[in-house]
Amino acid sequence: MKILFAGIIARYPFGGVTWCSLMYLLGLRALGHEVFYVEDTGECVYDPVQNVRSTDPSYGTSYIHAALEPFGLGDRWAFVNYDGTYHGRGAEAFTQLAIAKREPWYVEFFQRFDRLFTFGANIGTAASPVPTGEFTWLKTWQPVTLDDWATSLAPRDRFTSVMTWQIESFTDVGGNKDQEFLRFIDLPSRTAQPFELAINGPQRLLREHGWQTVDAMGASRSLWDYREFIQSSKAEFGVAKHTYVSTRSGWFSDRTECYLSSGRPALVQDTGWTAHLPHGDGLLAFSNPDEALAGIERINSDYDRHARRAYEISREYFDAARVLTRLLDEACA
Repeated sequence: MKILFAGIIARYPFGGVTWCSLMYLLGLRALGHEVFYVEDTGECVYDPVQNVRSTDPSYGTSYIHAALEPFGLGDRWAFVNYDGTYHGRGAEAFTQLAIAKREPWYVEFFQRFDRLFTFGANIGTAASPVPTGEFTWLKTWQPVTLDDWATSLAPRDRFTSVMTWQIESFTDVGGNKDQEFLRFIDLPSRTAQPFELAINGPQRLLREHGWQTVDAMGASRSLWDYREFIQSSKAEFGVAKHTYVSTRSGWFSDRTECYLSSGRPALVQDTGWTAHLPHGDGLLAFSNPDEALAGIERINSDYDRHARRAYEISREYFDAARVLTRLLDEACA
């Protein structure tokens, strides 16, 4: 099958976003499909060197090529700039996705598709109040190419995360990660366990409360920087966006999957995902500071067992071959 995969690598040229698209491409190719990456959002790229949205797509297109070329996909991509110009492969390589920029496009756009998928495992169920309108959402997980996350790197004694304090797209739909994180900001004062956050946010405030911080953009500038940060961690401590928590969406992070796939335990906030994934060993949930502290103690009490179980959960639930085979079966049903 020929599969066109659309992503946002140039729009957000950072390691975590890139791995999300790349693992679809690699996983689908491993199943025998011919894959091609296209980016046609109608928006300008972000250039982190200049810290601007740029009308010149050079940084974004160079980044796409640098990310895909080591995996044999250097000639399997096309980028359409905001002005309609093509980069990489030309217009003949694919049918351009026409995504409008005004609100009315939303319903019309999704009406074109036969199957719709979400990472929100509770969407469309009684567990979540998120409205679905006329749409039926099928459930899936981010696929992980497990071999790309195997590591012999010894972890540092740090519970870590890579996070954005606020993003514009969540300000009008219930709230960002900062609203939830403030509930846990005093956690370092209640445990001897060190924490390190790769964050673009109020680093001074966080350091005042005992969190060690590094620049998120530096830790995720490339695929390899992002992977090294995760694999050098002891475990993940992950707080979710308020929107995901308050709606009990069942959302589960692709970042957490990468920790698990590296054999790193994950202690992450419950958004309702606990109804769908095993938890307690390797993958632990919390909803308040006391539960977070208990999870830290549990992981540290038998770290090797939790590390082994973390990888087992990833292999059972997030392995790209399993996730993508099921997704294609449902999409083509």
